[in-house]
Amino acid sequence: MPTPPETAPRPAPGAPAAGLVALADRCVQCGLCLPHCPTYGLDRSEAESPRGRIAYIRAVASGQLEPTPAGDTHLDHCLGCRRCEQACPAGVEYGALLLGARAAQAQRTPPPRRERVAGWLLARPSLLGRLLDFQRVATPWLPA
Repeated sequence: MPTPPETAPRPAPGAPAAGLVALADRCVQCGLCLPHCPTYGLDRSEAESPRGRIAYIRAVASGQLEPTPAGDTHLDHCLGCRRCEQACPAGVEYGALLLGARAAQAQRTPPPRRERVAGWLLARPSLLGRLLDFQRVATPWLPA
């Protein structure tokens, strides 16, 4: 696989949409990523493929398309395994694209309160451990 040129812009976290468009423009729509994508393999839907997601990201970032719940659902279905990157002859940095798109998605629609609380707790393992220990003491009938 050829190494991508270093002149291609890489968006930093919170970078403007122009960085996402520049990364998405590297995709040549060849389809070599399709057999490597587990979500595309499930139902053979273009929207569930890396190049379908790249097209959606590019259209939203460039202002050609308003974000939709259906499009965001296709982004959510991506496992982020980046197997498509290994197969890409153009060296598309799909991981950077996905992170940028998900960051923009999170700014548009914050996660539900339950997910925010779970994320907050997971970021504090000592507190989570104390809560779980308390739960075991308070409910002895639960398996340890």
